[in-house]
This record gives sequence, structure tokens and C-alpha cells, in this order.
Amino acid sequence: MHLHRIREGETVRGWQALVADTDPKLISYIADVGIFASTQRLEFFINDFEDGCIRKAEEIAERVFETLPHTPVGDFGVNFNFVEESPDPELFDKFVTGEKINEHYKVIEDTVSSTIDFTKDVTLKLVRVVSAKSLKFDFNFHHKAATRAEIMGQLRGITQKHLKDAQSLLKTLYNLEGFEILKHAAPAGGTKQ
Repeated sequence: MHLHRIREGETVRGWQALVADTDPKLISYIADVGIFASTQRLEFFINDFEDGCIRKAEEIAERVFETLPHTPVGDFGVNFNFVEESPDPELFDKFVTGEKINEHYKVIEDTVSSTIDFTKDVTLKLVRVVSAKSLKFDFNFHHKAATRAEIMGQLRGITQKHLKDAQSLLKTLYNLEGFEILKHAAPAGGTKQ
């Protein structure tokens, strides 16, 4: 509760999300900020992309560094997942590959992955997943950072900056706006004292 600055006796909304991926994760949420910890990494999640929630997640990340000053650190990333349900059929043409596999088989899903030298210190891994029903876009803005001070110096405002970067790329490359940002589904109720 220290990381969230919750006072003793205060009632807050808490819940957990199990992400059953190749590497399953149990994410613990307090309000709309979630944390997952393993022996190798610490991940933060948000379910509300308003400035206040983004800032709160960044403050929690800063408190982790203050609370655990001797923990080794390395690179860090800011990730977003967007989905476009029932996209314009013309968008699918942008993802047709040269081997024309769809002329020989029924393709259920295509995945296109690009690693981009985005800026001097940031590599962007952009993954597009195309199916008959939707387009999904996964953005991973990967920062090289050797020291705790470098990370701390980059945290404030980094999430909002990369959210705008991702939205701009979707607009520029695919003429997409007003898409859904994928979130973990919060259960109804769910309070913890």
C-alpha cells in the first residue's frame, strides 16, 4: 500500500487479472494501476489513460526506485496495445504479403513485426496482428538505460509522450483514430481494506 500512498484503514478498489500468455502473469490492481513482479522484471499496467492515472502510475514507479535503492536496473519499455474492431477492408491490403499464401490456404491470422530505430535512445517494436475480425497493434517503446538516475530522469511524462507517438503512427500509417486501447477487464465491485 506504500507504493500507492494509501493510508491505513482507507478503502480502495483492488482486484487481480490473470494474463494467461506464454509467460502467465498475475497482475494486482489498486484502482486502475496494476503491478506485476517477477525475479527478472517489474511491470506496471493502467486501465485509465487519463493524465491523472498515467501520472499516478509514473509516481508509483518512482516510489519503487526510492523504496528499493539497491535493486539492479536495466532497460525499460512503455507498451500499448490497440485494437480496431471491424476495420475498413482497405486496411487489410496493407498487410498482404508477397508470397500470396492466402491463395493456397485459409489464413486465420497474420502477424507482422518490425523493429524500428525510433529515436537515438529508443527502439520501437511494432507488431500488427491481422485477422478477419480485427487489427491489433502492439507498441513497445524500448529505452536503453544503464543507471537508476537515467531511468528516473526519463519517467515523468514518458507514458503520455509514447501514447501520443503511438496514436500519431496509427494516424499517419493507417489513417486510424478513435481506436480502443486494450485493457484488463475489472470485475464489478472489488474493494480491499
